[in-house]
Amino acid sequence: MNITTVLCAVSARPTLTGMPELAMQRADTFCLVTSDSDFAYLCRKLRERGASVCIVGESKTPDALRNASDQFFEWTRPEHPHTTAGSTAAIPAKDTLPKTEPSNDQTKPVVKRRPRFLVEAVALLTGSTSDGKVTMGLLGQYLKRTDPAFSPQTYGHSGLLSMVKTYDLLIAHQQDGGHWSVSLAAKVDASTENLNSVMPD
Repeated sequence: MNITTVLCAVSARPTLTGMPELAMQRADTFCLVTSDSDFAYLCRKLRERGASVCIVGESKTPDALRNASDQFFEWTRPEHPHTTAGSTAAIPAKDTLPKTEPSNDQTKPVVKRRPRFLVEAVALLTGSTSDGKVTMGLLGQYLKRTDPAFSPQTYGHSGLLSMVKTYDLLIAHQQDGGHWSVSLAAKVDASTENLNSVMPD
């Protein structure tokens, strides 16, 4: 999975204007480490282009920035234990440290799933459009409103765009300027199609 981590040290919106186009050429999943609400603009632009965005911020992070991301992780400053000079009693010997066995979960491949509700959402949103398409950003916002816990990673995908591309019943379109939209591949009855399938590795 191609992931780009952006460490945020500036807060001026003009500085962020050209970042989505440059960043989207390299990755489709981004992690921003910031508590500054100015970066909500960048999050929205990246998600409009089909990327998945997560935020790592402090508890003071405003709701505007939290809601502009796909996932928010709260960061807390670690507490360092105070030890007296020359004291070694609190430090266990190397041979006495507990040995940890590798978890079997780390070796299991991620199962990619295609839930039914994604096709149903596209069918609903495109039903009132003249061209039968909906932007990836609007689709992502609708899914988050329907289920605030929704994340493509839950279903084994790096982002919403990569998730859409696995569906035979959906077509992803790249527009001028790098924007992505999605439409139904054909007129289908989502209630009768078997969409809750598992993709082969």
